[in-house]
Amino acid sequence: MDDLLNLLASGEPYREDKLCERLNLTLAQLQVQFSSLRKAGYRIHCEGIAGLRLVPVENSLLPGYIRIELQTRCFGRGKILYASEMGSTNTELKQAVVMQDMPEGSLALCDRQTAGKGRLQRVWETPEAGTALPSSLLLAPKLPPEQIQLVTLAAAVAAAAAIADFGLTPGIKWPNDVVIGGRKCVGILCEMVTDRNGVRFVIAGAGFNVNQCAFPDALSHKATSLKMECGHEIDRRTLLCRYLWHMERAMDRLESTGLAGLLPEYSARSVTLGHRVQVINATETFEGVGESMDNVGALFVRDDQGVLRRVLSADVSVRGVMGYV
Repeated sequence: MDDLLNLLASGEPYREDKLCERLNLTLAQLQVQFSSLRKAGYRIHCEGIAGLRLVPVENSLLPGYIRIELQTRCFGRGKILYASEMGSTNTELKQAVVMQDMPEGSLALCDRQTAGKGRLQRVWETPEAGTALPSSLLLAPKLPPEQIQLVTLAAAVAAAAAIADFGLTPGIKWPNDVVIGGRKCVGILCEMVTDRNGVRFVIAGAGFNVNQCAFPDALSHKATSLKMECGHEIDRRTLLCRYLWHMERAMDRLESTGLAGLLPEYSARSVTLGHRVQVINATETFEGVGESMDNVGALFVRDDQGVLRRVLSADVSVRGVMGYV
């Protein structure tokens, strides 16, 4: 069925006899595969003598539809793990990497995530199926170990750029959130994983609030969705493909020139650099102004005593005190 999907993902119609020839199937076997595709949710349209064509369904994250819309070289072109519901897309992809060969650019996606998590073990769930975009992307970064955490910044740059493609104005809150109007719309969590052959990968998880209309009272002042900001629904598949396109380019820049390749765009969207922030860790809380980052992505904050302090993302929560959470 995967081979048939890969052919149909061109978006062009195929005659049944040509498909049988290409796939080395009998007509009866081909019909069985088409039946399976329809049961999986794919819409297949007969174009008369031109043949059969896969017709994308709006907002669907089915792998065949994603492949039709991709404009990337690699990202999204590996294996795509999709289910209507997953505990965590990061966990699902991590388990797959350990158990089987997964090429760079593979994805895990779902319509509803029930056990998602963010940085510092915060919960990130999608209670209503089909409104959010929980995604995890498998990467093999060509970076020295001390710079692996810069992948988080690349994902933030890519997520913000993808959202901007829809006419919105997102900001990036160091180290791993994308915000609009002071409220969070994307959370990012990157994790290391080693496959059974000893190859090290990074799983870049990005959870987008896309078409939610409201949030629970506890989150209403902290979270927003793209629909709430622009007033209309956003197609999740189109958003995903824009994110993958921007992510591929962000990683190209990061691998070729390090943080310097991302910094202009990151700084232009940052709501942390040049802004007053509150830093909270296990032993103290202090305020100051976010000034810069070093080549591994650590934040320098000049506190109210004039001391420049280096802040690592693993240790603290950084909150804005001038209009963002």
